Amino acid sequence: MIAYAKHLPTGATPASDTRTWGVEAAGRWRAARTPVVFAPCAGSWALGVLVAVSLVLILRNEAPVRPVGTAWRAYPAAVLLVALPLWYRYLPGAAAVSAALLAVESAVAFPGLPASDAAGRTGLALVCLMSLWALAGALLRLRARRRQARLALAAAGPARFPMPQWLPTGHDRRGNARILSGGSLCLLAAGVLLDGILGDLGGEAPYDAVGQQRVALALLVVGSTLLARGWTADAAARRLHGAPQPALVVGVRMAPSGHFWLHPDADTPAGRPLIAYRLRRQDRQGGGRLLARGPEGRFARGLHDIDARAEPFEAVLYGAPRDGAEIVIEYAVHDGSGMTAAVVAAPLLPRRRHGLGPWTPAGVSYRETP
Repeated sequence: MIAYAKHLPTGATPASDTRTWGVEAAGRWRAARTPVVFAPCAGSWALGVLVAVSLVLILRNEAPVRPVGTAWRAYPAAVLLVALPLWYRYLPGAAAVSAALLAVESAVAFPGLPASDAAGRTGLALVCLMSLWALAGALLRLRARRRQARLALAAAGPARFPMPQWLPTGHDRRGNARILSGGSLCLLAAGVLLDGILGDLGGEAPYDAVGQQRVALALLVVGSTLLARGWTADAAARRLHGAPQPALVVGVRMAPSGHFWLHPDADTPAGRPLIAYRLRRQDRQGGGRLLARGPEGRFARGLHDIDARAEPFEAVLYGAPRDGAEIVIEYAVHDGSGMTAAVVAAPLLPRRRHGLGPWTPAGVSYRETP
């Protein structure tokens, strides 16, 4: 277990006047979140169910027509519809655009359905309504991101600082694997669709390319999501190096799920968890600069090690924290007879359930407590 130091020793912060986030400022930041009715995770699951229901209603009651080849006009809308739940959770910008297009497309197509096709009309109406709901939720989430970034910058003050010298390897490679895998899937989907289009155009008899359409749809939905997530993650990591960043002193506590939650500080039990990140091995860099030295147990008061699951430890946060942003956190760990700096770089997640209960400061070394 990592021996997290409760507080940072003197000189560990980038400047002597680095501000603590504080309960009041952090409370305003927390209140700027997206309303719970538009929560990304729960909303994506709800959209997934509604998309499945709408597709069943639309396809089951499609009136039989004389075969004239594969239908292609509605295919882009079908891709956007199936991808909407994933994009709503991970890509609010893409979700807003696709939801607007789907709402318009379904509203235009609705009058063309015969009155006898009640299920089909119900399915299109459902697509229109859930697209409008997704559009509102995505726009509110984008607005919340901007508000949270402004509030974090105001809390940090005008001072800006460079990143720690040593950063984890995961930060430098952020998004690369998703970009490669997503791009490969999209290229494969393009090949499958091209095969279906050529078969449809080249034959004299009507050609059924529905099989190619279905395979390409699955590849496009997964591939586009991975590609866009990789690109946005890479852009968020690069944004930290475009200019010096704000810094805040915060608290960090580990949840039972393994996520680490930011707190307003490490000393106020009334402070509520704010936002979480998931720590992977490649996102942590230990063995950094020496912060303090001395025989174990003889550090100044408040520098003892703690159980990070029971109470938060103090850390310096670089960057403007908001949903989807990349942040860098530097904290102190006990290492033999000294204290060294450790650095974590990770994207912030739109989680809401933390599973953390109340806490009180232990005030003594966790390792030395029976």
